[in-house]
Amino acid sequence: MEKFGGGFYGAKLEGGIFVFNGFFMTMRSAFVAPGASIHYYVVEWDPKDLKWSEFRGDLLGPTDPAQASLFLFTYGKIG
Repeated sequence: MEKFGGGFYGAKLEGGIFVFNGFFMTMRSAFVAPGASIHYYVVEWDPKDLKWSEFRGDLLGPTDPAQASLFLFTYGKIG
């Protein structure tokens, strides 16, 4: 089970089956509309240096853009 944010949860079951919470279809429509796109990054770190909760809450910050602070990522600065 993974929490993707904003109340969006999903899990991968045996046989390659994915299960998402009931709000998924409403949320999905924003990402599959014509012209929409999804951008993602792959990051790795040693959990002894930074807990997931610190990465998610302190480094990335709020999921609501109105509450988020400006975060500028400089290559090599973190890690």
